[in-house]
Amino acid sequence: MIKLKDIMNEGKKRDYSEAYEKFYGEYKKFANATMDVAKSATKISGEKVDEKIILKNFKKQVIPFIGLMSSWNKGHQSNAALDETIEESPDNDMFRALNQVNNDIFKIMNKYDGKADMDAIFRSWMLGIHSHLKKAGIKLK
Repeated sequence: MIKLKDIMNEGKKRDYSEAYEKFYGEYKKFANATMDVAKSATKISGEKVDEKIILKNFKKQVIPFIGLMSSWNKGHQSNAALDETIEESPDNDMFRALNQVNNDIFKIMNKYDGKADMDAIFRSWMLGIHSHLKKAGIKLK
């Protein structure tokens, strides 16, 4: 028999997850806008100094906060008091797994910042990812 408390806990866990997913979607928009501003600064001035400053501070200030928010969400998802009996959808599982990959990518960026040609490496890597996804039947805009 399902108790009212169990139903309320399931709803809370789902609410935390939805709040985090909404936050993360907005973060991705902010991250893209930050990258665009950094690249625009280089195009305007012809020098990469401003771009490096913007990206370095983004990585130094924003990425740790994203990690904090991820931990906050994981803490609520693993909270025994909020255990769910309903399994989450495969879409949510895949979304979480891809977010972990995204966090790992930013950690790699931090590790090699200033040591490698980030633009060229990411451009090449993204072309490869797009090619593999296309071969797998994934449609990208």
